[in-house]
Amino acid sequence: MCWWIRVYGLPLDKMTMSTARKIGECFGALDYVDGRQINGNLGEYFRVKVELTVTNPLLRVVLLPNGDDGPRACPIQYEKLNKFCFFCGVLGHEVELCPKDVPKDMALPDGS
Repeated sequence: MCWWIRVYGLPLDKMTMSTARKIGECFGALDYVDGRQINGNLGEYFRVKVELTVTNPLLRVVLLPNGDDGPRACPIQYEKLNKFCFFCGVLGHEVELCPKDVPKDMALPDGS
């Protein structure tokens, strides 16, 4: 399935179509780059549409080279995800139904 992904925290010199394509390809098959936020149309993020394998954990950040300062973490936001587990990162279930051993402080209390 294809989803829109927002990438935040990029330096202005990295808000390019080339960077957007490279980041999109990290997620799987790149479907589309929304160029409205790129190449002079400054915004706080850019969007790429990618085909995701729903059985793999989803990335929460992408790391970009940042010279001598080490990699720069750029947060990812997925648009219109439902049934996403914030513990294991997999689509198809939520934290309270995660098959992995979820710490008690992450689980919802009964009756919520």
